[in-house]
Amino acid sequence: MSSGDDIEYETMCQTCTVRPAYRGYRHCSKTCAEKVPRSDRQRRIMDEDDDEQGVDISARMGRLSVKAPSAKVRLCIVCKETPAVGAQMFCSKACKTDHSRKGSSRVAVSSNQYSEEEEDYGSYEQEDTRDRRRPDPRPARKRTSDREPSASTALARRPPMCMYCRRNPKVGDSAFCGRRCMQDAMAELGGRPAPSSGSRNRRDTQSYQYQNNSQIFADSVQSPDWYQGGYGAPYGQAYPGYNQPQQAYPPAQPAYQVPHQGYPASQPYYPQMPWPAYPSQPAGPPCAIAGCKAVAFTGSKYCGQACRKEAVTKGLEPACLFCKVNPKNFRKHFCSRDCGTKAENQAPMLLDVPATDPKFADIVKQFNDTWKGGYGTRGTALVGAPPPGNPTIKRVCKVVNTKAVETRYQAYRKQVEATGNFAAQGKPEGNEMRRWHGTQRVCTVGDTAANLTLCTNPACRLCCIIRVSFQTANSVSQANGIYTSAFSGVSNGYTRAATAGSPHKAMFLTRIVVGKRHVGGYLPVAGTDSTAIDNMDSELIVFKNDAILPSWLVLYS
Repeated sequence: MSSGDDIEYETMCQTCTVRPAYRGYRHCSKTCAEKVPRSDRQRRIMDEDDDEQGVDISARMGRLSVKAPSAKVRLCIVCKETPAVGAQMFCSKACKTDHSRKGSSRVAVSSNQYSEEEEDYGSYEQEDTRDRRRPDPRPARKRTSDREPSASTALARRPPMCMYCRRNPKVGDSAFCGRRCMQDAMAELGGRPAPSSGSRNRRDTQSYQYQNNSQIFADSVQSPDWYQGGYGAPYGQAYPGYNQPQQAYPPAQPAYQVPHQGYPASQPYYPQMPWPAYPSQPAGPPCAIAGCKAVAFTGSKYCGQACRKEAVTKGLEPACLFCKVNPKNFRKHFCSRDCGTKAENQAPMLLDVPATDPKFADIVKQFNDTWKGGYGTRGTALVGAPPPGNPTIKRVCKVVNTKAVETRYQAYRKQVEATGNFAAQGKPEGNEMRRWHGTQRVCTVGDTAANLTLCTNPACRLCCIIRVSFQTANSVSQANGIYTSAFSGVSNGYTRAATAGSPHKAMFLTRIVVGKRHVGGYLPVAGTDSTAIDNMDSELIVFKNDAILPSWLVLYS
């Protein structure tokens, strides 16, 4: 058996018992040293000599007299860095395996101190002389660093809680967990910052003291309930109320003494640190919902999603054409990108536009304003004059085209814009316009809000246009062009009602890339993108499939 000098010990911190103590000290850091009360520090200093002398336990244990150091642990005999586990001589299985492979050359312990029969807990005679019972065949694997902290250590590690709610930790040097608690506390104290009551933070008791304690105490004698408790008090359990300023503000030893604002040099001066000033937010407009006192979100008329949905319910905002729950997103037809993507994935389809939607009124106005017109010297000879009086609009539907159709149309519009540079002339990109197109409808799609499913009849040109857009190959007009008109009355002459006896007619309001227009005739002209029979666009003709796109469907009678 080797001597006790071959065993290396490492002094652990006497406060946290987790980290090693600093060289020559009993604590790992200044923080742990300050957690020990002053009376305990003096007692430990007085007993320091007795601790270092050790305890003679040979008379009691009948074994070798061994010095039992205070708060020390035995290190692993292989690595000599990590404390050994339980009653073993190793810190881990790795060191144990390394010792078995390389023998005892790395350690100062003879080989007869460890045998295969005792591989779990060894036979080291000098260890654990305080307990002579047979060790547990299931040795503890928990290291010193993994031990549960004591109750006093856990209390010392507890973060300082908010003075107002006592539920959340404080933020930084503030006495509260957030801005709301600080504002509520200041409101209850008449607009003054709430004093720090009984905090264990040294900055709260010394450097953060108020300059005039008596005046602050006199102004806050009737303190609220949340103020009657110090650091560490459970929520709902308060300490006794203060009767004197000295109780509310216990005296502390100042670090320095300076005369300031009439304070004599003999009177301690505790500088008051300013409370953190939060940046003032500009007061925005109130929420548009009556009774809501919140401020509207930036760029919106409402404070949140709940008020936005309530606005749709009350008819203050047009609903999303797809979900019909949330309001539209600015000038879009949907409330979000999610609804727009879902509608695009289900395309081609029709979406009913409610009569309360501003888009409904816009399309109806254009339909009625252009009902009578476009019949100059040649207009009446084309399709005849429209019926007298304005028609009755039954329904307006949004045409959701497939992504492929939309992509081809936008690519063609950019191509025409690159050639004609219409945006520089103050015109829309590609000289885009809205024009009417009348066609034949065989089915009854659109007669009701529930009947918006497209039919599969190839003779129904309306449903075919919605499915695959316009096709010049299906044109029966001259030069295989697609005819549109600026006047709904002219396009009315091309509409055909359903054979099933539907009382309504259907007409498209299209988006068309006019580009460079040639006036006169029906045939395409080189160097132009479209042809019009007159300057009023009584009939405007394009000759490419990608130049026109169905956008809205109007059912009228």
